[in-house]
Amino acid sequence: MLTHCNAGGLATSDYGTALAVFYAAAESGKRLHVYADETRPLLQGARLTAWELKQRGLRVTLICDSMAAEVMREERVSAVVVGADRIAANGDTANKIGTYSVAVLAHAHRMFSVSPTWVTPRKSIPWSVLCLPLESVSNFLLPERFPHVESTN
Repeated sequence: MLTHCNAGGLATSDYGTALAVFYAAAESGKRLHVYADETRPLLQGARLTAWELKQRGLRVTLICDSMAAEVMREERVSAVVVGADRIAANGDTANKIGTYSVAVLAHAHRMFSVSPTWVTPRKSIPWSVLCLPLESVSNFLLPERFPHVESTN
């Protein structure tokens, strides 16, 4: 399985949202190996996600963002699970830079589908993520990153 960014307990609470899928699978006896994208430029995947997964005893491999296509091509992952920074009233989601690329790659490798039931029920979504006044995320202003400030060497 592959994940991008951080949607674990450090970002939300307890199991988190997207990372809860991995924890529940492990608790049900499934053996998992999770590939966590580093998630540039702020490295949430490297600094948070990989650490959280390791703390819970899951096998995790940290990869650079551009390696996602290769692990999919080599069939090292069978599913992609990502969180959402914002969810609009119609179910549209918005997340960190790179999430769309991972979704397109997963779709091309026939391993990704979005179900409205995954975005709901609302009780599993932190209130800070819901943007119910917005009809769609096309009306949502995404934060801009400035390369001269947030680049890493």
